[in-house]
Amino acid sequence: KDSDSKGLKTVRGVSLVTVKTVRGVSLVTVKTVRGVSLVTVKTVRGVIRGVSLVTVKTVRGVRLVTVKTVRGVRLVTVKTVRGVSLVTVKTVRGVSLVTVKIWVLPLIEFLFRLFGINGAPILNFEKPFIYIYI
Repeated sequence: KDSDSKGLKTVRGVSLVTVKTVRGVSLVTVKTVRGVSLVTVKTVRGVIRGVSLVTVKTVRGVRLVTVKTVRGVRLVTVKTVRGVSLVTVKTVRGVSLVTVKIWVLPLIEFLFRLFGINGAPILNFEKPFIYIYI
């Protein structure tokens, strides 16, 4: 069964947003605590062994996004400084190093597209390298 559920809760001034999709098991959790936004995206896919984790932290107006796989083979870091998003893609062996500036996509929309939550994913985790389609 495929099911989608979205929840918005406010507990003691803390906003909690949870998006669950029982298809490929995608789970998005957004928490805002003391002005700091924390976004966690967990995705489990058939071919992928393990779980890919996306962590977003907003500290002092600077957004930091980290994407990891369980084995630590792929690492994506997104930094938003002064309205400019920078994406750095690395492989463990240092074979691939890509830096992309994102001017149009909002950061949250980028995260959703990252794992294909809204549309096709822009990162292909089934290949030995990461491909970004913007």
